[in-house]
Amino acid sequence: MRAPSLVTAATPGGRPPHAWLGEGYSLYDLFGFEWTLPRLGRQPPDSQGFERAASTAGLALKVVDIPSKEILDIYSVPLVLMWPDHIVAWHCVSDIDAAFTLAVVTGNPADVYRRGIRALTHI
Repeated sequence: MRAPSLVTAATPGGRPPHAWLGEGYSLYDLFGFEWTLPRLGRQPPDSQGFERAASTAGLALKVVDIPSKEILDIYSVPLVLMWPDHIVAWHCVSDIDAAFTLAVVTGNPADVYRRGIRALTHI
């Protein structure tokens, strides 16, 4: 009988995969006590949409650039939005619908309804 293999992924609702960045320096050390948006890879997408939407919503957002291809490969997507408790809230390839995304993950139904029709056309 073979032992099951562990597959890591930055799946919404789960813990983000762990990785070491250097001697005694963990990826988790970069995550703050606020909302965190790691931008992964050597040429990550823009995060200004998330930064503007978070500011408008009154949310503290820490953007962390991690230019590692290896970590991007582990996470599979270049933008990973995390709740303050370090659980993955959302993952995406661009910030095109950042305001809608933040409305959904923060449970703001008025914003979801107002932004929903336009945002759903981009899925």
